[in-house]
Amino acid sequence: MFFYEGCQCPVCGKPFQETDDIVVCPQCGAPHHRECWKQEGHCHFESSHGTGQQWKRPVPSPASPAGTPATDPAGPSANTSAAGGKTCPYCGYSNTQYAEFCSRCGREIPSADWNSQPSSASPPVGPGVSPPGSAYGEYAPFHMPTVDPYGGVSPQETIEEIPAEEWLSYVTVNTTYYLPRFKHISQGKKASWNWPAFLITPYWLMYRKNYLAGALVLLFTVLKTFVQNVVFYRFLITDTITTSADYFNAFQAAFMDESKQPFITIMLLLMLAEIALRVLFGLFGNYIYYQTALRRIQQLRWKNPDTYRAQLAPAGGVSFVFAALSYVVLQFATMLLVLLI
Repeated sequence: MFFYEGCQCPVCGKPFQETDDIVVCPQCGAPHHRECWKQEGHCHFESSHGTGQQWKRPVPSPASPAGTPATDPAGPSANTSAAGGKTCPYCGYSNTQYAEFCSRCGREIPSADWNSQPSSASPPVGPGVSPPGSAYGEYAPFHMPTVDPYGGVSPQETIEEIPAEEWLSYVTVNTTYYLPRFKHISQGKKASWNWPAFLITPYWLMYRKNYLAGALVLLFTVLKTFVQNVVFYRFLITDTITTSADYFNAFQAAFMDESKQPFITIMLLLMLAEIALRVLFGLFGNYIYYQTALRRIQQLRWKNPDTYRAQLAPAGGVSFVFAALSYVVLQFATMLLVLLI
């Protein structure tokens, strides 16, 4: 199907044909005849770029004749409020227009349709131009949601008297997840589940530059592994093991031996301690990360009040290097301690 069916060149006003030589503006996606583009030397809608009047592809209505531009009779998206914001379907709170998470309840908000149109009552401004107050007019040939880097938190809001844009600069990666949770934490809600903090606790901590907590968890993991190996190979299994079957039989025999029950208990307690630690960070990992970020931002603001904004991303962000190094250190320390048994 001809992609520009129903559109017309904004320079000459002629509808596009399948055989026309068409060029598209790289910023807004407005199509032009190649000769018309050369005639003007730039996009016809250049003055509207980045505004609410930016060019937007007309959407043909099923009831309209082929090639006739029409607006969506349903008006704005069902998830977009009259003020241009998104209403949470769970608690009814009105969020910013591109919010992905509700600022009140924290639940995910269904994404609005990228090609949603203003109501038919809005007067047209010109061919292919969205009237003021319309939905986001960025050109996009696919059905896809718009990402809000603030995750529904208003850019004008402050968290612990720190503007949201500064939190955004510090977090850098996955801000849509962390900013709304940081807002909830500042309001007293300390617990929120974080799967990476639960599944890969020490690596996630180092990745997010929580060095102290990460080092303590690494130390605990190394010591736990060392004690487990000492108990297992010195007290539970003393026979020579050559195959996996020998390993299984020796462990089963140790488990049934009443004299070795205290060592079995130690192994179980260590396993439960690791699970409890992971659950703890799964529940409060975001709070620990929030406290680290808050402390560093406040320190930067105090030390360099004029230039600290440029230092937020280097001080925060993520570190693949520290995450990889923590993995190497953990594996090396574990192997070394096992050899010493």
